[in-house]
Amino acid sequence: MTERFFISEKIGELQNELVISDSDLIRQIGKVLRKKTGDKIFILDNSGFEFECEIRQASKKLILLKILKKEKNKNEPEVSISLYQSLLKKDKMEFVFEKCAEIGILNFHPMVSEHSVKLSFKSERAEKILKEAAEQSQRGVIPRLFETKKFKNAIGEIGDDSLKIIFHEKEKNAEIFDFLMNNKEKIGKYKEISIFIGPEGGFSESEISLAKEKGFNVLSLGKRVLRAETAAIVASAFFAI
Repeated sequence: MTERFFISEKIGELQNELVISDSDLIRQIGKVLRKKTGDKIFILDNSGFEFECEIRQASKKLILLKILKKEKNKNEPEVSISLYQSLLKKDKMEFVFEKCAEIGILNFHPMVSEHSVKLSFKSERAEKILKEAAEQSQRGVIPRLFETKKFKNAIGEIGDDSLKIIFHEKEKNAEIFDFLMNNKEKIGKYKEISIFIGPEGGFSESEISLAKEKGFNVLSLGKRVLRAETAAIVASAFFAI
């Protein structure tokens, strides 16, 4: 498998060479992966395109690449999926970022809800996790991470052009399986899907009531009660894969 690396600068339409000067990326390509002159790698500029490149020169200070081919990345979901995840404990939140980025979530919206225990997280580390997960899963873009917001603000910002889903472990009459089977045509009309997942203690009844007022579909993930981080991964997979 040819390795993929995201860079921060945009690659020009007619550009045929690329100089890598980022020391961390140089170390990863040269020392960690032991790539050398003549080897090929893919470079992505977060535009949705990927560039097949050949290493023409490599040193401790720079890597010179020849751009061989530009192609549209084909690994992104057809629909834009946003995950509104109530904050979890550090390791669980990072697990959600990593796995849901691999699955195909495009936008991550951390939330503080009534039962949230954690009120913050390290955004810089989360950004790094999202980038590495996107590279590993061969995505065309790095998922976006938004600022943490309160549940009531998050629930109110979703427009009617998005399919609005909130998962609640106490919901007994609307399982995800039935919803997907009975609403294929309806779901197919949306280009955006917004998924809300609660914290370790789940959403409160007042939060679920507010979601219903805002036109959300309240669903369960089945008969068993899942941990919050498991629920986020399972729910994401239903819509992104």
